[in-house]
This record gives sequence, structure tokens and C-alpha cells, in this order.
Amino acid sequence: MTSVFGIVHNNGSTEARIVSATSPAAKSVELHEVTAGGLMRPKEGGVVIPAHGEHKLSPGATTSCLWD
Repeated sequence: MTSVFGIVHNNGSTEARIVSATSPAAKSVELHEVTAGGLMRPKEGGVVIPAHGEHKLSPGATTSCLWD
């Protein structure tokens, strides 16, 4: 498993939701979040990016995981 970090920008006038992703570098891609107890689990419902906003994929928070 490899984690992917970065910033996703939404330049639109309405919120956007990322519910899935693909990559030619992996068999599957999953969005995960780190819980208050430090456990990583799938992010139910995806990631919401507010209108004209951004969402950071970062260690210890929301990440995108590439699986072989």
C-alpha cells in the first residue's frame, strides 16, 4: 500500500464530492481517514470539497491509498 498526499481544489460554485479514484499505478485506490484513536479506515461517503475551496490529503487525516 502506498499513500498519496496533496491538495484537491474545487474552483466551482457548488461543493464537489470525491467518492472514488483510479490510478494506472495500482489495482485499486481507496480513500481513507484516520480516526481519533489513530486507526485508518475507509472514508464513508467520500470527501467533500466546498465551493471555491480545497481539501488536503495529508498524513494523519484523509489519504488516498494505492493497493497492488
